[in-house]
Amino acid sequence: MFVRLTTVKRMGKSYQYAQLVESHRPEPGKAPVHRVVANLGRVTDETQIENLRTALRANRRGERVGAIVAQPVLSRPRASLRYLDVAVVVRTLRGLGVLDELEKLLDPGKTQVAPAQVVAALVTQRCLEPHSKLHAVRWFPRTALPEILGIAPEHFNNTRVHRTLELLEQSEQDLMRVLSRGISEREGPFNVNYLDLTDTYFEGTGPELATRGKTKEGLIRKKVGIALLCGPKGEPLRWQVVMGNRAESSTMLDLMRTTRQIPWLANTPTVVDRAMGFTSYIRQMLEADVRFITALTVVELESYFPGLPAEQLVDLQPSSEQDEEACARQAVQRIEQAGFERVAENQLCCDGGLVRLPKARTRTQTQEADRIRPSMAMQVARAVEEGVASQKFRTFAAAARSLGYDSEQVKGFRKLRQLPEELQQRVLKGEVENASLRHLVRIARLDVAHRDEAFEQESQRYRSTSQAAWASTPQPTVSPLDDDAKLVRCVAYFNPFIFASQRRLAVAALAEARRHVDQVNERLRDNPGRRGSKAAHSEIEQWLRRRELASIFDVELEETDVAGTVRREVRLTFKKAEWQRRRRADGFTVLVADRRVELDAAQLCRTYRAKDAVETDFQVIKSVLKLRPVWHRTDLKIRAHVTLCMLALLVERHVHQRLSKRGVSARLAFELLEPGRLSVHQSSAVSRPTYVLTQPSPEQSRLLRDLRLTLLANDTEMQRSLTPRPTFVTTANEEVP
Repeated sequence: MFVRLTTVKRMGKSYQYAQLVESHRPEPGKAPVHRVVANLGRVTDETQIENLRTALRANRRGERVGAIVAQPVLSRPRASLRYLDVAVVVRTLRGLGVLDELEKLLDPGKTQVAPAQVVAALVTQRCLEPHSKLHAVRWFPRTALPEILGIAPEHFNNTRVHRTLELLEQSEQDLMRVLSRGISEREGPFNVNYLDLTDTYFEGTGPELATRGKTKEGLIRKKVGIALLCGPKGEPLRWQVVMGNRAESSTMLDLMRTTRQIPWLANTPTVVDRAMGFTSYIRQMLEADVRFITALTVVELESYFPGLPAEQLVDLQPSSEQDEEACARQAVQRIEQAGFERVAENQLCCDGGLVRLPKARTRTQTQEADRIRPSMAMQVARAVEEGVASQKFRTFAAAARSLGYDSEQVKGFRKLRQLPEELQQRVLKGEVENASLRHLVRIARLDVAHRDEAFEQESQRYRSTSQAAWASTPQPTVSPLDDDAKLVRCVAYFNPFIFASQRRLAVAALAEARRHVDQVNERLRDNPGRRGSKAAHSEIEQWLRRRELASIFDVELEETDVAGTVRREVRLTFKKAEWQRRRRADGFTVLVADRRVELDAAQLCRTYRAKDAVETDFQVIKSVLKLRPVWHRTDLKIRAHVTLCMLALLVERHVHQRLSKRGVSARLAFELLEPGRLSVHQSSAVSRPTYVLTQPSPEQSRLLRDLRLTLLANDTEMQRSLTPRPTFVTTANEEVP
């Protein structure tokens, strides 16, 4: 038995009727036929026939039939607005007190929209969809920011955005002061701060602060410098925009002097990288009375820590990555025998105690060095050689730096030591004080017969004026330890894994140089002429200079006669002493700190190595927040742009700290929250819109719970906090660049 649908035509119209039909056999042996058991009436839609068939199937199985309820037809949502991640950023800004402070600092005047709300929208865009300010105006209506901040989309325009940037720049210093104080109150007293510099470049002409130069990535662009002082967890405390060609040391010193005037930051050590690791900069930090921790540059190591056990590691030269682990183990054993203490798997440290700051020369003194008196030059040359002879310094360069002189400059002074001792004493007495150093060096190179005669002539020429000037001028004394110099803490640490990696790469560079020479000589055999050989010689020298290996090899062009044929080859002569000098700092870092920093050697090392907090901040604002490139054309706008990035960084750091236990970064959290949308339903243009939040996923719920923002997904709280926009303009077809 089954339900059959029959169609009947009457007067040109079709009608459908349902019939209950069964199959039966009229007589034995004949084919079965259908007969109508009952007429079920006219059928006007498919639902009726489906109900009859469903009832018949249920009757056969002995089941009860329920009524089929037609699903209501839902109206299409007017729009789907980005909500959950946007609300998290705005609520975080309010929870950190940023919005309250902005409302106090930014004078709203007679504007319809409070500038603080505009800044909140711009910071939100920088966190979630970093792009130009024009993009922010187009992006704003697609989000729930108009409802969250109570701003009509038509009031958030390009003119209002740029007026707000001007107000923000005027309040930059006050904003930094109140934000840093708020961070200190929430996090407690800081035990250390971190300071570093980066840069950003421009599309177009850029502002007046922008100067053309090489960026951190090696690009030639118009750029400005950005200094950032942050807390131990990466919270931005102070920032400054400077000219692109300004020296990093000057910028850092200015910012450190500024923090010295802040009571709650005055006694907190500031960690700076090895760009400040020169004696002259260390002296300036001491004179500024700031507490600092920095790492020395390679050229300064022996001036502060002459006992580095680099000689014990000369023979360790891993040839492959597989050999690095064994090389690191051997290095650890030897460094421990040299007196270093192992404080971590990858760190051995040695406390150098208090070290007297070497004498430093200012830039003006260095420029006047060419006019230095011969007697002083002789004193410097003798002091440098005595320092090396007594094994106080390993190299002449280190001894020269301890006196505050450049190594190349002292190399010229030492040429005066070619004079016999009698003539050197006459130079020290000032007999040739007004003579040219260059002229005296030429005299020192003459043979014995001509040298004495030339020196007498020089002495007679300048004796009267020289002795008078020498006697009337107080002569400075040369000593590697200036009694008036200040003391600094000095700590050395060794990383065996970095050592093994640096040494392997250096060995690989030597092997590559030799392979390159073999390839050049192979080509030279096909073109043995003099012109080809000179070109080959020049090519190898340039190749070595580009890879900073020119001082490691002497390049010579050799000619040999083979069966009457001149064969030319380029030969490399390896300078072992220079190689060992270059490798003496592999794996070693020497830290210098103000002596008032109350940390032991291991703590100093850990504190300095934690400086990746500020480096991570710069990576965030460059990549996630997209600090660069910048399209602004005025200094005011670029400073305001950097301030927006710093506020966005503050939000990112806060979210990251809350989710660190879960191992979720702020960037990933925003990506997971992004699908949380608000569907807007509106029956008519004048009716109040209804906002419906998509069902949060389990991961979104966990993130909101960790951020302590679960009320954002509560329907009652959400409806209460939203302000419906007065007019709703559909933006679904608008393209966003």
